Order: sequence, then structure tokens, then C-alpha cells
Amino acid sequence: AMSSRLDLKSPLREGFLYKEGGSTKSWKKRYFALYPGLLVYYTSFSKYKRDREKNTLQGKINEIKVVSCTISRPAPPPRPCAFVVHTNDGGKLNKRSDYVLSACNTEDLDAWIACLAAQSGQTSSTEVPMTEIHRAAS
Repeated sequence: AMSSRLDLKSPLREGFLYKEGGSTKSWKKRYFALYPGLLVYYTSFSKYKRDREKNTLQGKINEIKVVSCTISRPAPPPRPCAFVVHTNDGGKLNKRSDYVLSACNTEDLDAWIACLAAQSGQTSSTEVPMTEIHRAAS
């Protein structure tokens, strides 16, 4: 339901990040797109591009609600540019609450952390003006 309110054509930030697997602990390269309150990831850029053109999120692997997430740097880091997104979905069944990600370099790392931290300051009230923008555009 949330995706209908989002402007999928212009993510706040997008790019490749490495993601640590939940059970296998292997690192996989994934294409991430950040929208207000939502971080979505894909197996490839082309899958993301296809979704963006169709204005849908159908091709994604998963989405992470980042409205009230916290970001931390693990010590010692499993990778030099690793960071962890802690969501508060942890109370729900089968919802993994920590996502271990890694940027390709420090510049990228800082930018992702800044964008995600800005999201966590948001509350659900930000959805109201977005709906109006969406309505005006259609």
C-alpha cells in the first residue's frame, strides 16, 4: 500500500551496496533504492530500472521500512565500509530487524548513512503531503 504514495521515479538515493545474508553470512551485491520511509533492494540494476519504468516495486527482493531505523557501525566491522540498519520490525514474527550492509568506499558509506539517518527523523505524518503531491501530479 505504501508504494502507491511514493514517487518511484526519483529515489532519494540509489546505488549498489553489499548485503550480508541472514543465514549464510555471505555478502551479495544488491541494487538499493531509498524512498521516503522505505529502502528497497534488487538483485540487479536492470530489475530496478524495469520497476522504475513501470512505477512498481514488483521486481524487488525485499523492502525495509526505515521510518524509525537507527544506523550503527559494527566494531570490528566485517568489511571496512560496513554499517547496520536496525529497524523496529523486530517484534513481528520472521521479521529480521538488523540488516548488515557495506558500501564500496567511505564517501558512499557517509552518504548512505546521512540519507538513512535523515529518514529516521521522519514520522508517518510525512505521508500526508506526499499523497497531495501524488494527486496533483496525476
